[in-house]
Amino acid sequence: MTITTAQAQQDAAAALLAANRRRRSIRRWIALGTLPLTLAAILLVGKLLSMYGFAHQAISTYVTDDYAGSTAAAQGQELLNWFKPYKAPYNVGTALAGADELDAARAKLEEALPLASGLEVCAVRVNLALVIERQGDAARADGDGEAAAQLYGEALTVTAET
Repeated sequence: MTITTAQAQQDAAAALLAANRRRRSIRRWIALGTLPLTLAAILLVGKLLSMYGFAHQAISTYVTDDYAGSTAAAQGQELLNWFKPYKAPYNVGTALAGADELDAARAKLEEALPLASGLEVCAVRVNLALVIERQGDAARADGDGEAAAQLYGEALTVTAET
């Protein structure tokens, strides 16, 4: 009877080992199968957090008159910008306007305009109108009254469309 009991115990142990191997194999396949989803989720969370970080840095540096830093931070938002696609060019354009790079600022704000929707369009149009008006001021300071008048008219049109 002891031989049968010992044999039964060995059979039970062998069955338990086989079941554990099967479970381990299933766990490994589940881990490998969910790895792409896990990586995608981590990248998505990282992207969302980086967007807020870059936006905060762009705003903070703009307020302290560090327009180069604000431009650099806003350019960090441009990579894979799916959620609010107008924000990166809007922030870059606003920072460039602060640095008196009016032509580049206007180009970025015009890039942001078709990407904005709803009430977001108002902020883009207001900043665009201000940049165009400042371009008019620069033209007037250079003695080009005709170009200044044309730019003021464009600024007025953008403002009216707001």
